[in-house]
Amino acid sequence: MAVKKARLQVSTNVVTIVGIGMSPEDLGSKALALIHGADILIGGRRHLNYFSKLPAQKIPIFKNLKEVVSIIKTSIKKKKKVVIIASGDPGYYGIASYLITHFGKEKIEIIPNITTFQAAFAKIKESWDDAFLLSLHGRPIPQMAHLLRRYRKVGVLIDNTHTPGMIAKSILSEDSSLKATSVFILEKLGTEEEKIHRYPLKDIIKKSFSSLSAMILIAKTRDEEAKGEKIHLGIPDALFSHKGGLITKDDVRIFTLAKLNLPKRGVFWDIGSGSGSIAIEAALLAPELTICAVEKYDKRIRDVKKNMRKFHASNTIVPILGEAPQILKILPKPHRIFIGGTEGQLLPILRYCRRSLLPSGKIVINAVTLKTVDSAISFYDKIGWLSTVTLLNISKMRKMGDQRRFHPLNPIFIIEGSKPEERG
Repeated sequence: MAVKKARLQVSTNVVTIVGIGMSPEDLGSKALALIHGADILIGGRRHLNYFSKLPAQKIPIFKNLKEVVSIIKTSIKKKKKVVIIASGDPGYYGIASYLITHFGKEKIEIIPNITTFQAAFAKIKESWDDAFLLSLHGRPIPQMAHLLRRYRKVGVLIDNTHTPGMIAKSILSEDSSLKATSVFILEKLGTEEEKIHRYPLKDIIKKSFSSLSAMILIAKTRDEEAKGEKIHLGIPDALFSHKGGLITKDDVRIFTLAKLNLPKRGVFWDIGSGSGSIAIEAALLAPELTICAVEKYDKRIRDVKKNMRKFHASNTIVPILGEAPQILKILPKPHRIFIGGTEGQLLPILRYCRRSLLPSGKIVINAVTLKTVDSAISFYDKIGWLSTVTLLNISKMRKMGDQRRFHPLNPIFIIEGSKPEERG
């Protein structure tokens, strides 16, 4: 067998992660040689059962990742050869990124393989270079109707919580016109129990499927209007419900979102949300984000909710009624933070945000006074974060009689603070 010819040995200085693809039949000679040469095999019980006859110690993964990291560290110190077996490809919604965070790239070797989506699209004989792909493992359901209208093809990895029926309900609550969308459910790919189902979207709401499934949705036609709206920037202020001018103006909003440089997925805090205009446009730009719109006043939260309904952002934005920084303790750790209002609590809010923000994250503050600028920059200097300040002076043309003149808006300071990456 090719395993003997390869003569590969697992290093005792690195952690080897092997993607199993859909089954052991997808493993190449190199991957098999590494698995056979391991002292310790780590993986899901289903994967470890494939190699039950090997002498290596077997350590199952379920919800014990911290314990697994500790075992790996101890094993490396003892010069043990550690191999982790992962579903599909370890680098695609897999364990690789988690282990790289704990061990560093120099301590990780990755053997790639077929992803679930590659296998699923091949089974239904559809191309996937134009599809939008996402995993709902531990993540909320995003604006799926919006994604279907924009991309037409959407692939989803489901779990026990986010079932196909729940996803279908969510989509149809956003847009009932998508009820004829074709849905493929591919259960237990690569096993003897593999099944492939096809239904119209409206017919799967009450059906049950294995949590080891991929879901592919293909809309009848792409919404040309949605296709053209690849970005949603600078929605006119008049389209938002807001009171007393409590809205980040459209021009300022564009620059603020550019400074935030939102990730495709993750958690975003909008503190002092006001009308929710920043949160709304963030949701339209990155529908896989989880956005927490924090607002102290109930009347403003009502505006946020009204705007969420209007712009179909209810699946992405979570309105939070409460006062910062106290209310922030209940929120998941963020990748980005926008601070639009502090009610005099800037430094307490910044102190809490500093602890909660994930490495390489950003905080963007909009301010109207130099006092706020000085406080924020002094805070960033003290903790050693890189910071920048941009002054926006915007003027709008207005008609005066038969003449026209530029009317200046209030200057706005955009303050950006960047948290360093974690080291070692």
